[in-house]
Amino acid sequence: MRLATFRRRAVFAVVAAGLVASTGCFGSFQLTRKLYAFNKGISSERFVPELVFIPLIPVYGLAAWGDALIANTVEFWTGSNPVSSSRVVRADGSTLIQHGVTTSEGKTLTIEEVKDGETISTTTLHVPHEMDSAQLTTRYKDGRTVSKSFVRNADGSVSERVTER
Repeated sequence: MRLATFRRRAVFAVVAAGLVASTGCFGSFQLTRKLYAFNKGISSERFVPELVFIPLIPVYGLAAWGDALIANTVEFWTGSNPVSSSRVVRADGSTLIQHGVTTSEGKTLTIEEVKDGETISTTTLHVPHEMDSAQLTTRYKDGRTVSKSFVRNADGSVSERVTER
């Protein structure tokens, strides 16, 4: 009886691991990249990041596992990595929240400006995969929308069109 229970659990574990592995979760590894950027930005001296890196080796392993099992799997299924957003608090007290998404149509970067819990503006940059054009749109809290379209011409020059509503 115990052997049958063990076998069922082993089969379940193998199937669960296979499901995670088969999701194509080779993603952008944003958590590991952020840890690396943090470590690299500690000092401009070349020895200080190395001295900080050595005790962080287990943390790098945990970050890679977290990316592989959670963040990259979410990125595969949704097109958005939950670790890819970042926040910057500005001197005036407002916060910029940046979030990037890659879809089958192209890449989209959204920057939301928030102050005192209220969205001041939302700026979205969309670049299709063919990269011959780009669309930049900013929506303000008063309802105004400013859009800029950029198109690369055959001669290599760029045309710009601005619309405001």
